[in-house]
Amino acid sequence: MTHRRFSILILLLVLFASATACKKKTPAGARTAQQASSADQPLASGFALKNAILIQAAPEAKSKALAKLPIGSPVEIFATRVADQKTPDTAFWYKVKFMAPGAAAPLEGYISEREEVVRENFLVFHKKTEEKVWIENADGKQVEKFGVPGVMATTTVNLRKSPSLNGAIIRQLKNGEVLKVLEVSTATVKIDDKNSEWYLVSDAQGSTGYCFGGFMLSGLFDELAQLQDVGFRFTHGWVRIAANKVKALRAPVGPDTFNLSTLPGADSEKPTSDLAKGALLQVDGETTKGGEPRYRVVVRFEAEPSYFEQRHYYVPKANVQFTGDYFTISSKQPHKVEIALAKDLNRYLKGDVNLQCTTVLPFESGSDTEKRSFYAIKTAIGHASSISEDAGKLHCMNVNDRISLLVEKKDDKHVIMGRLGGNEMVFVDLDDNGTPEVISENYLGRSGRSLSLYAIGEGRLQPLFSWDSDPESCITVDFSKKYLVVYGPTYSGDNADYRLRCTEQFKTFVKAIKADGVTDTEQDFPIYFKYEGSKFQKIEKPDDLPTNQG
Repeated sequence: MTHRRFSILILLLVLFASATACKKKTPAGARTAQQASSADQPLASGFALKNAILIQAAPEAKSKALAKLPIGSPVEIFATRVADQKTPDTAFWYKVKFMAPGAAAPLEGYISEREEVVRENFLVFHKKTEEKVWIENADGKQVEKFGVPGVMATTTVNLRKSPSLNGAIIRQLKNGEVLKVLEVSTATVKIDDKNSEWYLVSDAQGSTGYCFGGFMLSGLFDELAQLQDVGFRFTHGWVRIAANKVKALRAPVGPDTFNLSTLPGADSEKPTSDLAKGALLQVDGETTKGGEPRYRVVVRFEAEPSYFEQRHYYVPKANVQFTGDYFTISSKQPHKVEIALAKDLNRYLKGDVNLQCTTVLPFESGSDTEKRSFYAIKTAIGHASSISEDAGKLHCMNVNDRISLLVEKKDDKHVIMGRLGGNEMVFVDLDDNGTPEVISENYLGRSGRSLSLYAIGEGRLQPLFSWDSDPESCITVDFSKKYLVVYGPTYSGDNADYRLRCTEQFKTFVKAIKADGVTDTEQDFPIYFKYEGSKFQKIEKPDDLPTNQG
């Protein structure tokens, strides 16, 4: 059964597209096509999440205030990108209708699309009537399939009256419950360290409500319903094959086998479904009815840097031994991590730490009278297909995730100060105060690159600066020695749209860096900054940098 794989892939692509959209925001001065609906059918709906939003009589900042959209109350959207009456090229509005409690008729007006009004505060929903996924047919070929969109609860999830943690709870969805999707938010929100959309859904009884997608699996409704029919429930753990001649099975029911040679890193291209006795496999769910109980095996692999895909097959529960956490397995194997630290890492990362793929680099900082002890840690989640060491560097292949952490040892306790992606941490004392700052650089596959700078504070890492760039970014940044170097665009010809986009990116950069001595107007690049006095200062090109920077 492979539809789960492709449902996950679609979800990843949606999250990837959403993340990319966040980086490629349309500049305020770039006109995009206005969207409008018919007079009686709204284009979308929207909710105020944190603060009430003003509804005005006309698309102009000084127009009459008609009402405030309360937090958690819906508003119908009949047009987007309505041009402002005074500044039609730089400001835009939503045309809306709002039915206030107790009112005889809806109020018609406008809500500003300005980022300071709607950012993280106004969630827009569009109707969703069809979903497309890729599935693997009986011949092992990927084919498109269209259908009604659905979601499946991966744990106990609250169904709410509005898309917010403050929304009243209608009831709790059960692990494995499937619902039809009616609408989906156009932006993602972050809840419990998960970035995802909110869904307006309908259950089997026709009741509607909102659920957060971070705890749901999206896909085709009929495909997910087939899992529900066999009593599928999500569970987490690892299994060892405990018998001979165990077959990998393609579906939760039936005798069809799964071709293991199609998985990344397979030992052979020869078709086979035989699982070796003692093989260690990760599982993410189990069937509870419809025949012999089976675990669903998940194979997660890195298709490109920081971009993962998943595939699935099934094994009979009677042929395996189950354990709930990979840490239970790895802690029994030879490793070099002090056990108290290892337990704290596993607790912080919520299980599955691979101690064989964990390196710990101790270092000290601070003055002679106030020494501080730290560990720079690189670790991995889940089983590795192979582990090797070359010139003192540890190589772990096909783990589920790679994670970097900074831990301070204080009064015989481990204070985990923060998580910094999966790449190397670089420690540089930028301000010469005896305590280094932490530079974290992460390559995000097709999304580009993320560069972040942190100060080592008391008990946590304090973010100082972060910049995401994609292959089309006008503004890129890097650290060279103790300096932050900013590279800008090289204009050729009269491309007004490109100039406008680059100007907006530079304005965003100036806000992000909060530096002295720099304005948000165009500059001669590269620009150099020194970190002094807890902030960045613009400086002339340092003499100790090479002439041809970048």
